[in-house]
Amino acid sequence: MKSSYIVQAVIKQWDKSRLSEMDFLERAAMPDRYPVVSPKIVDMGRQRLLLDRHGGDEYRKIDCSRFDDQSLICDRLLLNSNDGSAVYLGTPNQNCPPQLLGKPADGDWLQCRYNWRYRMHRDGWFYWLYEEVILNVALTEVLKETIFIDSPPSSVFEDFELGR
Repeated sequence: MKSSYIVQAVIKQWDKSRLSEMDFLERAAMPDRYPVVSPKIVDMGRQRLLLDRHGGDEYRKIDCSRFDDQSLICDRLLLNSNDGSAVYLGTPNQNCPPQLLGKPADGDWLQCRYNWRYRMHRDGWFYWLYEEVILNVALTEVLKETIFIDSPPSSVFEDFELGR
């Protein structure tokens, strides 16, 4: 049986009016993982990816695409099906080298946390929308609904260069 990547995206969003200590504590109390109930299947040729998305709004998409015959890019992660590795790419303007997060073994999973901001225009207003993105990543042959709930991640990577 062919292994599939499971990527669970948890997106916490806020605007400039939600920067108080109480707002920060509310966001910190939100879950960083959920059961995988009905993931979107993304067929990438030889590799299959199950994308499970929580939070965010209708404008924020987690883009996943094929990089080459053996690799997938999912937001800021490069997932290599050849060796099972997950690599954090950062943003184009960070000028930092890619960082190997690890190789999730069957039953283990990795967590990658980072933040970002972007300019929004809605209802005639321009504003910054801030977000914390949490990507939980597993590589497994069998989808288990509680894969991210049953155990803590084997490793956690954080990139909060923009601040929280």
